Amino acid sequence: MSDHYEIDIALWSERQADALRRRASNEVDWENVAGLKSPAADDVTGKLDPVSLCDAGATG
Repeated sequence: MSDHYEIDIALWSERQADALRRRASNEVDWENVAGLKSPAADDVTGKLDPVSLCDAGATG
């Protein structure tokens, strides 16, 4: 199922949304849905500063 993720992200997204709506968890490409295999996700999370994130939510 993850083959579509690499080839046609729109088709993959539609199929994942359909599987989630039907609660067909065995058809969901969980690694890609969660972003565990995505180099882009690694790039973004690698640039996050946890201290800044905590400070951004602070009040007063």
